[in-house]
Amino acid sequence: MSDQWGNEQQMNWKQAYVSLIEFGRSALTSSAILNGGAAAAIIAAATANTSTDASCIKLSSLFGAILCFSLGSASALFSLGLAYFSEFCLLQQNRGSQSQSKYQKYEEPVRLGAVVSGVLSFLLFVFGIFSAFYVLS
Repeated sequence: MSDQWGNEQQMNWKQAYVSLIEFGRSALTSSAILNGGAAAAIIAAATANTSTDASCIKLSSLFGAILCFSLGSASALFSLGLAYFSEFCLLQQNRGSQSQSKYQKYEEPVRLGAVVSGVLSFLLFVFGIFSAFYVLS
């Protein structure tokens, strides 16, 4: 069996690769927006009610949730930056006669960092939800 890919296989692989990159980018962008929006919504909701009754929630009691959402947004954006650098390293290695193999040592650790940072962003979102729920219940 030949190790050579046919044109159709190469085209299918390229489409799958591009789809995977787009899906990851969309997920990380959504995570950044969700986390940032949640932090902003909590701050807006807590500061909008200026009444002095007992049902008013103090912003300081929601600090943990705001911190989780803010760090989650920052983590998603950091992951996007790492993912970009990982793709840059891959591109530099596959430039035909102008390939630069020195980028190979960075690709895998940076890609792993992007995945870990992306997962951390989603986990921080979940922890932020639980933290806010705990305070509001």
